[in-house]
Amino acid sequence: MDSTLTEDLQALFDQAAEGLIGVRYIPEELLGTDCGGQYRFLCEKQRIGMILSTQKEYSIVTVCEGQEGNPVIVDIQDTEK
Repeated sequence: MDSTLTEDLQALFDQAAEGLIGVRYIPEELLGTDCGGQYRFLCEKQRIGMILSTQKEYSIVTVCEGQEGNPVIVDIQDTEK
């Protein structure tokens, strides 16, 4: 599987993450997909309004295409890269 983020995948992620408060997720890699329209992204996690740490934080963010093509975040798991 190709783990490269295409413009379409980036747009899907951005739409799902719209409206998140207090944290920003920056997708770095596509970890996988399934036939049900779920996508798992490895993301750098940046806390908004916090003093930046020298150590990067990462999360696995699962996005589902959802009803009527509206993507939503269905799971976030903190992880180490």
